[in-house]
Amino acid sequence: MINQYFSVIQQTLITCATPEYLESCGRPQHPDELNRHNCLNFRNRKTGRPVPWFFTIDEEVERKNFPGTLIIDDGEAVGQGAILGVGISQMPGFMAINAIQEGILEEILIDYRPSFVPFTALYLERRLVSPRIQAFVDFMVQQGGVWME
Repeated sequence: MINQYFSVIQQTLITCATPEYLESCGRPQHPDELNRHNCLNFRNRKTGRPVPWFFTIDEEVERKNFPGTLIIDDGEAVGQGAILGVGISQMPGFMAINAIQEGILEEILIDYRPSFVPFTALYLERRLVSPRIQAFVDFMVQQGGVWME
């Protein structure tokens, strides 16, 4: 069996917190200042380790890990922690956009935002692919998705 994955969308990562958190704890001006903040971390279910945060520094994408009181393997729960003012989070733009537009969250460290990252769909290659999977893949190809092998 061969695994195949498909780049579904290109998405940006947004580093954000509530205005109240930023007012009470300070607004970091550089990613290294996040070491002094409560960072809400997403945990990789496979490794058990926190997923690093990504920043563009001096035209290079750097991976960084930060301390925090919340490490969880549910991205939506990490986002809710940020919305509740628990700390600072880095999340995909599609998860943050509504809260940012409503003024619930504020994006920070915009000058260090990493370039787009791919979100992928992974499935086993089989002779008989489920019609639902095939329809999804066909749709994503039409939308400009890219195959990766």
